[in-house]
Amino acid sequence: FNTTSQVRAQPSFFSIDPYLKTPRIQQWSLSVQRQLTENLLLEAAYVGSASTHLPHLGDVNLLLPNFMPGSGKVAQPVVYNPAPYPSLASIFNRVDSVTSANYSSFQSKLEQRYSHGLSFLAAYTWSKSLDTSSAARDNGLMAYSHTWNRRLDYGPSDFDVAHNFVLSEVWELPVGHGKKFGGNWRGPLDQIFGGWQAGSILTARSGLPATCLLGSGPGINNAHLEQDVCSVTGQTNPNNGPKNILRYWDPSAFYIPSETEVFGNQGRNSLRGPRFVTFDFNTSKTFRITERLSTQFRFEAFNLLNHPVFRNPNLFLDSYPSLTNGRPNLNVPLSNSLLGTFGTISATSVPNRQLQFALKVIW
Repeated sequence: FNTTSQVRAQPSFFSIDPYLKTPRIQQWSLSVQRQLTENLLLEAAYVGSASTHLPHLGDVNLLLPNFMPGSGKVAQPVVYNPAPYPSLASIFNRVDSVTSANYSSFQSKLEQRYSHGLSFLAAYTWSKSLDTSSAARDNGLMAYSHTWNRRLDYGPSDFDVAHNFVLSEVWELPVGHGKKFGGNWRGPLDQIFGGWQAGSILTARSGLPATCLLGSGPGINNAHLEQDVCSVTGQTNPNNGPKNILRYWDPSAFYIPSETEVFGNQGRNSLRGPRFVTFDFNTSKTFRITERLSTQFRFEAFNLLNHPVFRNPNLFLDSYPSLTNGRPNLNVPLSNSLLGTFGTISATSVPNRQLQFALKVIW
């Protein structure tokens, strides 16, 4: 609505689409199992789902330019239309039901039921998750909300993991009284060295997707987007970077869109971050004191190999230390002073190696 009254501060508010639709989720699967031995089971499955009318928060009071019919490109010369509600500020909290998503995966597992002191489970998933938004506000941001063309937001989900492998096992060591080794042990020798159990979990998965973002640019300064995506040259694959903590992606692939381009052209979540690999280990032994009373000693090691598992790099291109005409200057010397700028990694997803000991009383 318009008003002729004097406005000292433009208000903003939370609103809900009066025609909000009920979210719909459809799931389907097909699995095949094969018992290879008495205790060994193999399973393979296809699992899929589709979701529509999911809620999303968007801004409906943008100053959008004119677009060329059918192309989605900004019409030239650039002319910005007035905000639909000029007396109001940006309406960031507009709830509508425009988000859609789909998921397809091949899932397999090999399971060894407990036999001869050993059990394990190996699981592998090859999947693809696509959507127009992975949350009401993607990563707490609204960089991907192209209200004028929702198809521009369609891409890998924020949590999309192409390959995921997990191996867990529990092994009762064949050492001690009545076991293969030390079967005749008794007394202190068996109490100390017999009856131990070991287990581990290995997790390995491909990197999470990411999008190069802008905190300043024509789409933000003129159209009033909260954030925008970068533009890519198309001459090089941005994922073909050095893959180190000071320069993970190829910075020459990105640039800040010009005043005539207005908005970035990079596809949502077209980047990939570091892979995730961890190995956890534990061992335990139960000491029987009486028929009903026993104690259990446990040793646990998380990220046993102390392998760094890095988070995604910094996403904001305008944090790069040197830009020339909106393009990164590749002559910037690589040093730790760059940490915290675009394409650098300054944090890990899991802590460094952690060791802990525990003693539990069981009665």
